[in-house]
Amino acid sequence: MFINACNVGRAVPHAGDVNGFPLALRIRGNIAEVSALCPVDSATAGPFAQAFYDRWADGNSLKAYHAACLDAIARGEPPATWAPYMHTGVPITLAPRTPAMPDARADGGRGRNRGRRPRGRRSR
Repeated sequence: MFINACNVGRAVPHAGDVNGFPLALRIRGNIAEVSALCPVDSATAGPFAQAFYDRWADGNSLKAYHAACLDAIARGEPPATWAPYMHTGVPITLAPRTPAMPDARADGGRGRNRGRRPRGRRSR
């Protein structure tokens, strides 16, 4: 999960325990996320998220996060564009992309007689 919102990745001390959005996600079954620890500029938040998702398609979430950070550094972007983000949890690998299956029929398999009895045969 990629959460592109200011400060949402921070753990918050409360009543002798640490809680916050990342813990709430773990309790609900999420095993990994990339989230911001401090305010992020909306002009740079989108491109960083896009770089992450472009890389994630070919590997796991931690490698995608790391590559997005290194790309921003290589382009000479200031730390404020990539440093607020943190990957937590277990790296997640996406299933390989599969090409779309072509329809065998021009109507996508929805013939005129779909769900009707064949002509010429009557049941008694």
